[in-house]
Amino acid sequence: MSRNKVTDRVFISLLLAGTLFAGAASYGEDQLHDASLSVKSDKTQKQDRNRTTEQKPNASVTTTIETKTEACTLEITVGNSTKQNDSYLLEWFFISQKDEGTSADKLYIFGSGKAVVDLEGKAEITRTEASKPFIYTKKSIDRVGPGGGSGNATQTRGGDAYAGYIVLVKANGQILQKESNNARFLTDEWLAKCESAAKVSPPVKKKKQP
Repeated sequence: MSRNKVTDRVFISLLLAGTLFAGAASYGEDQLHDASLSVKSDKTQKQDRNRTTEQKPNASVTTTIETKTEACTLEITVGNSTKQNDSYLLEWFFISQKDEGTSADKLYIFGSGKAVVDLEGKAEITRTEASKPFIYTKKSIDRVGPGGGSGNATQTRGGDAYAGYIVLVKANGQILQKESNNARFLTDEWLAKCESAAKVSPPVKKKKQP
């Protein structure tokens, strides 16, 4: 066997070994995750007013109940920014300003949901998610005595008012994208609240791209 043939065989063997090693190393690497997120919100509001008057022995009592009902609908578009197929966890949260009739209103996560989204490379999908109703009620009672004199008027109020939303896109437990109507809801404090709320949210719904 000539020296040139031996050299050629050694070169080919080294080349094949290098290719196999590179392929094995590449196969073992974690997939790169990248995503895009766009959110459009639409809030609707309805107000109702109901007034009734009842004659008592010594007074006329008028009760007025005012109810404000709000709801928010999110149009969420998630895109796969890579060329390979990927799977993402999409989470959304609605935030309420809770009024319990005191001066210290409370912000808290009013409702949440999540879904697994499978996307081909460079593909995107749009989902529509709606909140449950935010209901805020104010009740007034006015008493008018004989001769038109009034007294003992009372007013109570309480309920939930829409404050905002948070949308997260995750992969392998890491947040890839986040969006909200207010930057304060994207702080570490609120992201921790989202993490707790997601653990008790409804079962994950899986949806593939059309």
